[in-house]
Amino acid sequence: MTQIRTTVLVAEGNPFLLELVGRHLRSLGFAVESGDRPGSLRIRCAATAEPDALVDGAIRVLPTAQLVYLDDVAVGLTVREFALLVFLMRHRGQVFTRPELLRLVWGWEVGDLSTVTVHVKRLRAKLGEHHRIDTAWGRGYGWARGDAGEQAG
Repeated sequence: MTQIRTTVLVAEGNPFLLELVGRHLRSLGFAVESGDRPGSLRIRCAATAEPDALVDGAIRVLPTAQLVYLDDVAVGLTVREFALLVFLMRHRGQVFTRPELLRLVWGWEVGDLSTVTVHVKRLRAKLGEHHRIDTAWGRGYGWARGDAGEQAG
């Protein structure tokens, strides 16, 4: 079942900003209409509206919009953290060495391997107990497969 979420955005005293935000949200596929109060917008979106959404338990990633949600709360990730998360979630159950991740995720042929380690550590911290980043000692990192009832992107 598709869940519809409604949010009301209020930008009182700045109709230009409200119009700009409304246009941008419409371009991303949100349904945007005037809100109940002057200077407000009502924004509706289906939680599963993005066709390439990646969902694993409480984690929902919208690659096209470059957004990550943890229990429906936005999580701020850097560009590199986001790219690593998307890559690992799209390749569940596979293990990649640090040099492979440098090359496949960020397009680097050479680089400091500790970069991968640091970004994995930061992702684990930001996602908390919900992350599924596994360390295969002596081999690399991967995203563990979830339960059968969880959606693969």
